[in-house]
Amino acid sequence: MAFVIKEDLRIQWPIKVSIPADGGTFQDFEFIGVFNRRSPAQLHELANSASSDDLGFPEMLASNVDKFAEVLTDWSGVKDTAGQAVPFSMEVLRKLVTGPDGAAFSRGIWTALNELAYGVREKN
Repeated sequence: MAFVIKEDLRIQWPIKVSIPADGGTFQDFEFIGVFNRRSPAQLHELANSASSDDLGFPEMLASNVDKFAEVLTDWSGVKDTAGQAVPFSMEVLRKLVTGPDGAAFSRGIWTALNELAYGVREKN
């Protein structure tokens, strides 16, 4: 198979989120994110664009939303409690990343970005 240079750098990629559940366990979820791909150097710059040394944890999560806005453009597989699809919006993303499970969502998105940039997937 020939290698084809793509003009469109968008890619659909799984985002895995592990949320604390009753009994000291975690419940794992997965949905598909649509990302604008960036080079490892660009992602490194994005990740370090605001010094986390100067931010508290809540401010760091809020800062992550702005960073994710540069690369995450859509999703599928996100549903509300009634089982209805939740369309992607920055408002919903902000609520997820800064809400009670914000650390889990943030970690899931950063993991997906690292997989895309460095070509390494987590083993199950």
